[in-house]
Amino acid sequence: MQVMGFLQIFAWVILPVDSLRQVSRYGNGNTEFSFLVEEKKQTLANGISENLIEIFLPLDFTEATIKTPFAETLAVIKKWENYPPFVADETLKTEFFRYSSDGTINIKQCADNLNEIITYLNPAETYVASGKCIITLPGLQEDFFTRGLNILKTRFDKFESAWTAATIKTDLTQQNTLLLFAMLLFDISSEWAMKLTQIINTVEALQSSKIPDSILGELSQSTCNPVLTQGEDYQIENCQLTNLGLQCIAKTYQPKEFITAILLKTVAYENIRIMGDNPDQTFIKLAETNQIKLINCNESNWEHAPFPLCPLIVVQKDCETALEKDDIKNVILNCNFTMETTPLAQRFITGQVFIQTPDALISSGGRPIRDDPPLILSSPNEIIVREGVIEQSFPPMINPTGLEIIKSKLTQDDINLLVQTYQWNIFMDYFDWDHYVRYTFLAFQILLLPLTIYTLGVGMKQRRQIKRILNGKLQKRKNFEENRRLLKTTEV
Repeated sequence: MQVMGFLQIFAWVILPVDSLRQVSRYGNGNTEFSFLVEEKKQTLANGISENLIEIFLPLDFTEATIKTPFAETLAVIKKWENYPPFVADETLKTEFFRYSSDGTINIKQCADNLNEIITYLNPAETYVASGKCIITLPGLQEDFFTRGLNILKTRFDKFESAWTAATIKTDLTQQNTLLLFAMLLFDISSEWAMKLTQIINTVEALQSSKIPDSILGELSQSTCNPVLTQGEDYQIENCQLTNLGLQCIAKTYQPKEFITAILLKTVAYENIRIMGDNPDQTFIKLAETNQIKLINCNESNWEHAPFPLCPLIVVQKDCETALEKDDIKNVILNCNFTMETTPLAQRFITGQVFIQTPDALISSGGRPIRDDPPLILSSPNEIIVREGVIEQSFPPMINPTGLEIIKSKLTQDDINLLVQTYQWNIFMDYFDWDHYVRYTFLAFQILLLPLTIYTLGVGMKQRRQIKRILNGKLQKRKNFEENRRLLKTTEV
């Protein structure tokens, strides 16, 4: 059994569906649950197609060609600020500058942003087309400031040298001419400031491997997408600044199909809950077939997608069969489980309160609820859940006729079996068979040591006895030979 935390990742955009009135086992109307409870319906994208494209942001200018018209614009603004009637009458100046002051601030911001953008020019790196389908973004060309500059110059040229502060105060046509220039300065400078800021934000985002929201429309409507579907997304592979602009290679992802599923919440017993093959997987029930499956969603990769792109994963067969039959014993024996700290209580979109913490103190409308978690509660009154100093309160969000308690169908024997099976699997997962064999052999040797010593002792004793016997026989033989020799001598 694989042991790891079960982190559920939800980055899903919920489609309008009818609320689930009851949390049942698997939507069959039973008001008990075991290892999974229904949470909400969700449309998911199953499977994706991938393609590489080029994203190009043109920066088609040189420092000299872009700064020249901007410097001329600054000169026109300088002439506006030093316009003789304004110099002569501070009150008149204040009145008209009230309409142009924000435009002047915008121009100063444009100067700073333009200096930043000029640093993006990289003449040492020649642009070479990648050969992939190209999405060209609105960039910045050398004539960007020219149109606005010409408008401002044309309007300023309508100021007549004969105008004075006195004539302007009494002539409505002169006032409208000055006012139009001030308003045009604000509008044009605002457009410039917005464009330059967007260029900077786009370059910084792409270089950080992020897709800015401002270019999503350009990407989604491009002919580089072979099939226009909802849920497409993009991932930047690499970017480089060239002599013509910013060139990026991106990978596109498009859903192959959509499925409707019911997301299933896992239920913890003694902080032990069912899980898939890894912590990133979530249990679902297919709406059309009622089959139990797993999905693997990665929120960080699909933050712009209207539908989560979640590959469908098959549950291990014995576990899937046991879950679909709600066979508690075989679920315990055939599925993966993990231990983790459970949240004190959670609220479903139906308004029901899901409580799993074993030692939680629960009350509804001020009256204690004696049933042990896990529980699913519906109440017309406030539900309060406490554990130690932590307290959560849930005002009623649905309107049942009275307190409704949905309980787990697991018995205490089932929970004991779950805990024992989990602990045994933990032991077996971490058991080192090499150490076991090594230590068993060592223990066997230790057990044999006394027997070996005894055997050696007995053997040495037997050798000494045999030696004494042999020595005795040799002595008798020697005596016999000596007696024979003496007897022969006597006879002679």
